Amino acid sequence: MLTFLRRFSQKGKSLQTQLTVLLLIVSIIPLLWVAYFAYTGGRRALENSIGVSLAQLARESIDKADMSLFWRLQQVRTAASNAEAMLKELDLPVEERKRTWDMKRPISPKAVEIVNGLAILAGEDGKVILTDKDGLIVHANQWVLDFDQSSESWWRKAYNNGVGHTYIGRIKYDPNLKLHSIDMAVPVMDSGTNRAIGVLEVTFILSDLRGMIQRLNGLMEGMEAYIIDEQGRVIAAPPDKKGIRILQDRMLYTEAAMKAIQASEGESGYVTEEDESGRKKVIGWAHSAGYMGHKLTDWSVLVFQPTSVAFAPASRLKNNVLLLTLLSAVVVAFIGVIFTRRLTGPIIKLAEAARAIGKGTFDADEIPITSRNEVGVLVEEFNLMRKNLRELMGKLSDEQEKMRAVVNSIAEGLVFLDKRGRIVHLNPAAEELLGMRGEDVGREIESAVEDPTLKQLFESCQLSTHQRKTIAHEVPVKTRGRERILKVLASPVISEEGILLGTVYVFDDITREKEIDKMKSDFVSLVSHELRTPLTTIQLGISLILDGKAGPINDRQRSSLEKVDRQAKRLTRLINDLLDLSRIESGRVRMKREPISLLDIAVSRMEEIRPQAEAKGVSMDLQVKGDIPMTVGDEERIGQVITNLLSNAVKFTPPGGTVTVRLTPHERMILTEVIDTGPGIPPEQRDKVFDKFYQLSDVHTRQQGGSGLGLSIAKSIVEAHNGRIWVESEEGKGSNFKFLLPLIPPEELKDGSQNTDSR
Repeated sequence: MLTFLRRFSQKGKSLQTQLTVLLLIVSIIPLLWVAYFAYTGGRRALENSIGVSLAQLARESIDKADMSLFWRLQQVRTAASNAEAMLKELDLPVEERKRTWDMKRPISPKAVEIVNGLAILAGEDGKVILTDKDGLIVHANQWVLDFDQSSESWWRKAYNNGVGHTYIGRIKYDPNLKLHSIDMAVPVMDSGTNRAIGVLEVTFILSDLRGMIQRLNGLMEGMEAYIIDEQGRVIAAPPDKKGIRILQDRMLYTEAAMKAIQASEGESGYVTEEDESGRKKVIGWAHSAGYMGHKLTDWSVLVFQPTSVAFAPASRLKNNVLLLTLLSAVVVAFIGVIFTRRLTGPIIKLAEAARAIGKGTFDADEIPITSRNEVGVLVEEFNLMRKNLRELMGKLSDEQEKMRAVVNSIAEGLVFLDKRGRIVHLNPAAEELLGMRGEDVGREIESAVEDPTLKQLFESCQLSTHQRKTIAHEVPVKTRGRERILKVLASPVISEEGILLGTVYVFDDITREKEIDKMKSDFVSLVSHELRTPLTTIQLGISLILDGKAGPINDRQRSSLEKVDRQAKRLTRLINDLLDLSRIESGRVRMKREPISLLDIAVSRMEEIRPQAEAKGVSMDLQVKGDIPMTVGDEERIGQVITNLLSNAVKFTPPGGTVTVRLTPHERMILTEVIDTGPGIPPEQRDKVFDKFYQLSDVHTRQQGGSGLGLSIAKSIVEAHNGRIWVESEEGKGSNFKFLLPLIPPEELKDGSQNTDSR
């Protein structure tokens, strides 16, 4: 009920309704607590009282059952004493007794008297047998029995090799007769020798136990009683067996049954538990304590009563308290409506004014102040807040217009997408570059753009920015019938709380820059080709003169020609580097795809550079971590990368330093490292060392010379092999140039095709 009132108060649109409901909740809670404690206390007291009563009934019932068995045992013992004299006087030969038994004739009137007297006590289907010390029947109430009973277990246990022992068997159940029975066997003792001279056995039908259970069932409403043995088998039960389910002559092990079976002698108690249908019952139980010092059985008695009957007084008390609670709620609701109506009038006006502000209306009239209490203060503060909001919204609108004008005036295209990929804003430059219109704001970006490359770009960038990464791309697109190359920078927009709001894209048209760059590359390639032929002729002429084939020259002329030769070779290397870089960038060089060994390439290139390193006093070392597998690539070009990196390392390593080449398998790739102990690279210049014609700005670097193209060529070759190259450095401790090449699967190593250079 409280849950319903709480939900109703939350969903109610009227403050008056909510206050009334809250007043009801405050008023009803004490009454409900009283009802709860009254019901639970009464139920607990009733459960204890009823449980004790049921346990007492079970105690009395098991005592009566033990008394009944003890009385039967005493009757058997008395009859056994009476049979002593008759057995001593029995002098017929065994053959004569056997013949008399087969003829169904008694051999002794005294034996007939003893057996018939016990047969009445045993019941209509009971059995009485009197045997001698050899287990041969003297007389019985059933003529179909075997004359020799010495093999029966009851006879062996009762005779006990002449010592004698009282035997009480387990309860037996006959499913045809639906009757329980028990065997009792008592030895007939010779009072003179104190030896067993016979055995008297009686099988009693326990019909009186069923009658006792039936009397208990009618004692109280819904009550049922059961007698079970030490294994949980039912000895006596009501005819209809409503209270507990019996299966294959065994009672299912409920908590009460298990406690009764495991209890000590004479112990009793009670529990409350549910049956298979979910109905609760109070169950009293008691374990047999014997009778007059004799422990005859391990029986237990269970007495059931449904809680619906047992706890009826507590249920009536609960219903009365709930009725009182309902009447109290009606009275409180009436008072609450009158009280809250006076309180909520000004608050309702505040709610209407707040709703108007939510819709963007700030020019409504002020709310009149009708009281000086807390509600009046609230109205006064609300009027002041609305005035401040009106001024603030005016300023925000002006700032928004300024920001919009700034964004729209940017030469680069700008697009802002929310985290669902919908367009929030785009400036006129973006409309022109992407072929979009201002009406596309609010649409999903995939439906607003037509170029498939742009669609794919936005899709990949959205995935990356959702991972909060800034992405840069260069993509060729065709918009408004014109082909362009756009440089795109995609950055995530994150709030101060760290929430992803969307993605901002900045587009720059670099078509002209790419055309100029291509023109420059073509110009460099053309000039390099044109310079290569005369330069070759110059080198050839200088070689002829230096070799003396053009006539003798003096030392001064030789020195001058050697300087010219060195500069010509340097110029040749520069031209070769320019041609290589031009071919790679223009795509006119196709890398071979053939099986290669990076280890063999590294060893051969180190041997080529070693004389240069030894001349400078720099040692070289090769480190291999693990097995370096074969891969696919252009052996000459990969060798050129290692040569360029080694040449740079030796060039910048001071005498006495070390250049190390390290090869390591790394996540389906091969990592190659060229490590030197030179001066290192400043952090602000590390990203530029792979640019064309770039050289470090310090004096030591300038003295080393070089064209500044070696690292740029190395980067182009590695990227053409789908690899990556970078540098890690620490000033004063050296540099580590690293590049990764993909490890090609074995099947591609076998079937990889070769593409030769096209120069």
